[in-house]
Amino acid sequence: MRRRTLRLFEVNFFMSGLAKRGWCLLLIIDCWAGVSAASPRHYVFFNRDRERISEATFLGTKAIEGAQLKYTWRELEREKGSYDFSAIQHDFMFLNAKGKRLFIQLQDASFDPKIGSSGRYLSGE
Repeated sequence: MRRRTLRLFEVNFFMSGLAKRGWCLLLIIDCWAGVSAASPRHYVFFNRDRERISEATFLGTKAIEGAQLKYTWRELEREKGSYDFSAIQHDFMFLNAKGKRLFIQLQDASFDPKIGSSGRYLSGE
């Protein structure tokens, strides 16, 4: 009787280990099947040269998803608490009409003193 109980325990233990492996494998397959990697998207970095988004070579290249444009904090917040997003809105509307996307880079610091990234009220000007 004891030998039969031990054998039954061994079978149950083996089956539970097999079941665990099966569930683990099923979980991995289920997670893997649900994952779909999107194809890479390409953006052209125009820096602050926003007028270049109207170039025919850029607009005509289907492989390019859109434009990455840099906006400084200073041009968006000209005075403390007063925001002007018209440049972003203009660029977005233009690109959207041409079937392109806009990648916004907000610059709040720069090593170039001519750019003046932060608002004037922060720099004491």
